[in-house]
Amino acid sequence: MDEKRPRMTASLRVLIAVLCAVVGLLGWRMVRKYRAASPTRMVAEMRLMDEEVKNNPLDPDPLLKRAFSYVVVGEYQKAVDDYSAALALRPGSWQILGLRAQAFQLKGDYVRSLSDNTDAIKLNPNDGALYVQRAQANVRLRLYREAQKDLDKALEMDPGNMEVYLNRGDLDVMLKKPEEAKAEYKKVASFMPDNPQAFCNRARARIGLQDYKGAVEDASQAIEMNPQNVTAYRIRAMAYSYLNDLAGAQKDIYESSQLNRSRRNAVNNR
Repeated sequence: MDEKRPRMTASLRVLIAVLCAVVGLLGWRMVRKYRAASPTRMVAEMRLMDEEVKNNPLDPDPLLKRAFSYVVVGEYQKAVDDYSAALALRPGSWQILGLRAQAFQLKGDYVRSLSDNTDAIKLNPNDGALYVQRAQANVRLRLYREAQKDLDKALEMDPGNMEVYLNRGDLDVMLKKPEEAKAEYKKVASFMPDNPQAFCNRARARIGLQDYKGAVEDASQAIEMNPQNVTAYRIRAMAYSYLNDLAGAQKDIYESSQLNRSRRNAVNNR
């Protein structure tokens, strides 16, 4: 039995890594501001949004609200469709391009995400979040040099943005530069978090520093502040897996999957 344990742990880590692949993509400011709602509340809100879209066919704002809700529940193609409709009503909007780029990225269409991000940056070259998001698309496309340039630009614009350091650390890991990655993660770990997203970011950094117990503590704090924080459960599951706490990891993966499933079913069955 003991001989099988490492293989089970490795398999679980692969599963968690796949589920956590979008964690770094949810740094867009609108997503950070989102407060998870119960499925019942989400159904009521989505019905209101449907009515708003129907009653205001020339107003892009109801479409944007509904698209964002689709992103939250993982219906990325529906989000893309709503963002595209909103963009047709408000051509040349860098905000909508940036949001659609995020939806493309989350659904795995990194080429279109890169294109939308680039168009958004041309319209507004002074928004650091766009550079971070484009860097993430570049990483997925293995355009590491371009990703580094985008992260450097974002850091130049906002030296206090912990998400930039976190993404720089992740890029260093891919480039097999462990010492540089640790330096970036240490910068993130030095921040004092005051909201669930910040605790999640520091938890990810602590995993990079192999401080798995610290990562569990930070993710747990994020969950305490928002019990429906899917990202926090996934990060804590990763930390548990490295601590060989398979029961804890499996429980958190199950919890995150249930939260996602209940939201998605509630929205699609409204």
